[in-house]
Amino acid sequence: MNLLSRDELQSLISEQGNTCVSLFMPTHRFTTDTQQDPTRLKNLLRDAEGQLQAKGLQLSEVDRLLTPARKLVKQPLFWRGQSTGLALFLSPETFRYYRLPLEFEVLVVVGGSFHVKPLVKLFTGGGRFFVLAVSQNQVRLLDCTPYSVRKLAPKDVPHSLNEALRFNEEEKHLEFHAGSPGGRIRQSTVIQGQGIGSNASKHRKDILEYFKKIDRGLQKLLKGQHAPLVFAGVEYLLPLYKEANRYPRLLEKGVSGSPDRQSARELQKQAWTIVQPYFRRELHEAVGRYERAVSAGRASTDTRAIVRGAYGGRVGLLFVTVGRQRWGHFDRQTQGVHLGENPAAGDGDLLNFAAVHTLLHRGTVYAQEPKNTGLDAELAAVLRY
Repeated sequence: MNLLSRDELQSLISEQGNTCVSLFMPTHRFTTDTQQDPTRLKNLLRDAEGQLQAKGLQLSEVDRLLTPARKLVKQPLFWRGQSTGLALFLSPETFRYYRLPLEFEVLVVVGGSFHVKPLVKLFTGGGRFFVLAVSQNQVRLLDCTPYSVRKLAPKDVPHSLNEALRFNEEEKHLEFHAGSPGGRIRQSTVIQGQGIGSNASKHRKDILEYFKKIDRGLQKLLKGQHAPLVFAGVEYLLPLYKEANRYPRLLEKGVSGSPDRQSARELQKQAWTIVQPYFRRELHEAVGRYERAVSAGRASTDTRAIVRGAYGGRVGLLFVTVGRQRWGHFDRQTQGVHLGENPAAGDGDLLNFAAVHTLLHRGTVYAQEPKNTGLDAELAAVLRY
């Protein structure tokens, strides 16, 4: 599994139980460091085994739960196709893994639900963007973050513009049609090149149809994604692609020029200069919304109030600090929130709990360092009411 959609995130969030195991680790691509990754996963699984046994699970139950992930340790091909980070989720009913363009810290969480807070950046707040690079020779779809790039291989997207626009040059010829008095002479049209002269209209129509085929393929692959898309190609193609496009977050500006001359990394860097202001503006607008909510009395930085509000669907916008956990538990019967310095039996990360339930109720979550928002709190929320 490579792309994580919002629908899949919702599915992970919805799973509840006593033995949900979430594993996060950095990975390497095509280097000697790749050999470290199976060992790191093996160590994480050993950590998860200890946590599960501490919760009272029998060794046979632990083995049954962790076996699918243990098999990956011994599969060399699996480790050759990595991105920047790997996330695994295991429960008695579920085994999923995602190769993702995010730099994860090593983390093992065993609790009553999956720990998804490290994934939130994929959906809001500057974590991910796509680049569609189109030329006559090839079509590339790149999965990017500010610090990584990975080429995707969508099955239903045409391979090149040349394939769709290949014209068979014909010499002028005369066709004699028997059966009509004296015969009839018809001169065929000569097509030279791609879209010059009287053929410009046909050329445009062919490109547009080709872009519609690309768009149909991307609709399947990017369903449920919310990351912005940057088009890279010669300048006259961008307006045509905009006409064919149905992906809602295609950016107005694109990377101009022939992408064939540029590596995936070079395209990622150029696209980032376009995407970065977009992300900054989005985050700035969200912070402004929070500040207005403070003035209106509809904002909070109180962890207990936010946890209760998120569970009840009252949180419309949430800022949550990355790389930090706040251990405790929420009593659904009494609506009580109990905080602790260290995880006790039945505890979970309440920051993750707040993020999960905000997303479940279709709120927006920004997983950020406080220095990026200016909000010096582990949680900050805009309340719907």
